[in-house]
Amino acid sequence: MIKSDAQLRKHIRVLAQHAETIAVRCRAIEEALTKGEMFGVPVPPARIERAIKDIETRFTQAAAMIGIKP
Repeated sequence: MIKSDAQLRKHIRVLAQHAETIAVRCRAIEEALTKGEMFGVPVPPARIERAIKDIETRFTQAAAMIGIKP
């Protein structure tokens, strides 16, 4: 339970950091796939899987912060 404005600001800041990181990871996946298509270089599936797992983890953490249980 959030008890003060300072705690609320802290939670908002952390949520914003999660959102930024998720956006960066999504753009990185898109860029890697686009470059792979342009130059005919396959993107290693492990790289994509790692990025997707990180995105899922951050979504879960952000959801838990606001009280949503997966």
